[in-house]
Amino acid sequence: MVAFIFLDFLQHLHALPTAEIFAHLQSTHTEDQEFDLFLLTLLIIGLVSMLVTIVIGIILTLVLLVVIFGLISFGALSASVIIGIHKKSVTKGFKTFVMVFSTLVSALLGTIIFYILNRIVHWGETGAAMLYGLFFGLLGGFLFGLLLAFTIQKFSQFLKAKLDRKKPILDLDEQNRE
Repeated sequence: MVAFIFLDFLQHLHALPTAEIFAHLQSTHTEDQEFDLFLLTLLIIGLVSMLVTIVIGIILTLVLLVVIFGLISFGALSASVIIGIHKKSVTKGFKTFVMVFSTLVSALLGTIIFYILNRIVHWGETGAAMLYGLFFGLLGGFLFGLLLAFTIQKFSQFLKAKLDRKKPILDLDEQNRE
């Protein structure tokens, strides 16, 4: 029975005047000549925004990887982890990391700043200016690292004391007694 219904459907389908239907559709259809420039502008802005954020993300990731690689190659990260394990104190390891990192960065910045200042002011030889920059950068970085480690330690103690003073909003022991 299903086969007969299907064959009957196929015969009726073949008998439809398809050419006439298509001709009627083409005669009644009018093409839209308007081009929406606003939607194209939104599309371009969206694509450019996505590309810019992707490029910024890639650049930040690469910079972070280079910094981590630099810290590992200079031994700052490894030394602070080893000291933290040896002293059995995360605080000592973190303090070592802060001091070594600030010393290295300050030495690099001091060298660059003294080189640029020597190019502008002409103090003397470039090598001597860079050595002075390295020395003052190391000294300043070490002192800044001590100050920063002390500040972080006091601030973390302050936060810990502040969190310990807070009482819980809902005390379950008091409810169980009632």
